[in-house]
Amino acid sequence: MYTWISETGRVIEQVRLVRKGESSRARGRIVSAAHPDHQAFTLEYQVEIGSDLAPHRVQLTVSTEEYERTID
Repeated sequence: MYTWISETGRVIEQVRLVRKGESSRARGRIVSAAHPDHQAFTLEYQVEIGSDLAPHRVQLTVSTEEYERTID
């Protein structure tokens, strides 16, 4: 499990990496406080990476106070 916090402290990201044989899976979340440039949001992601290091599946879900959208 890895965690990053931005220099301003307004954004935090946490990701869990799991190796499965020669492939890997990453599942994480980015949370950002509101800022003059953008509203507060959460971005959740899941990535499956093959033995060739290419992403084989990517799922993104972004949520704000007003909406939620998933791209798969």
